[in-house]
Amino acid sequence: MDISKAKCPECERRMAIHQVQCLDCGMKLQGQFEISPLADLDPAEQMFLTAFLRYHGSLKKMEELFEISYPTVKNRLNHLAAKLDQQFEAKAPEIEVLEKLENGDIDASQALELLR
Repeated sequence: MDISKAKCPECERRMAIHQVQCLDCGMKLQGQFEISPLADLDPAEQMFLTAFLRYHGSLKKMEELFEISYPTVKNRLNHLAAKLDQQFEAKAPEIEVLEKLENGDIDASQALELLR
């Protein structure tokens, strides 16, 4: 699976990692691991942010590297910041289930089923 496309191909919702393995010794950890919000960005967006960090936030260097104007660099950074902000503002699915339970929209057994 391409982790940079951390969306379910069926329903388009975020996917979670359930197992990680050491490439050297083979040890495995199982559980539910969150995928970084950065992994939800497409590869071009990841590359842009990586370059921005690599060159210590130099907008001039970004202009040269990507052959784009200063306003375009700023617009891309603003777009990426807004995209990441949306991910951090989104409620965790568990919180939504608990709110439905608190509001009486679902009962405890339904909440437990949704949380599995």
